[in-house]
Amino acid sequence: MAKKGVVKAVLEVEGRAIEIFGTHLQAGAGMKREEIRISQIEQLSEFLSESSDTVIQIVAGDFNINEKVSMYDTLVATLEVDAPELDSRQKFTANFADQQLFETSGSPKWIDFIFLRRHDALRMEKAEIHEPRRQTEAGFSRISDHNPIVVQFVMDSN
Repeated sequence: MAKKGVVKAVLEVEGRAIEIFGTHLQAGAGMKREEIRISQIEQLSEFLSESSDTVIQIVAGDFNINEKVSMYDTLVATLEVDAPELDSRQKFTANFADQQLFETSGSPKWIDFIFLRRHDALRMEKAEIHEPRRQTEAGFSRISDHNPIVVQFVMDSN
């Protein structure tokens, strides 16, 4: 249904280069789709490795990988990223039955992440999943089929 890939933006903050990568990995269940996601993770890792180790890298997106499965560990290890620790009441970003955009089955999942590739100059301070809703005549409803995740980073002043 959609082409997948990665986009990259480069920012300069206090004289340091920060690369921000946005991606959306293959969705769906089954061995074929898992193999596609593994291939996409490997391609993303190669793309990240093209930069110098001195560059700060943040990787974000819909990874379509539940944080409770072994492929999540593969994702974190292959990309050499720090996994966020949630500091929010909401623990899920997708697969909500109370949205009308896509059919769902099973329980809600946390599949959208913001990762920091390991670097001494930046650290994740706080990660939260928000649940924005809009008011309608029928009450409050979701504005998307995914909840956003927000991460606060702290940069060393050196």
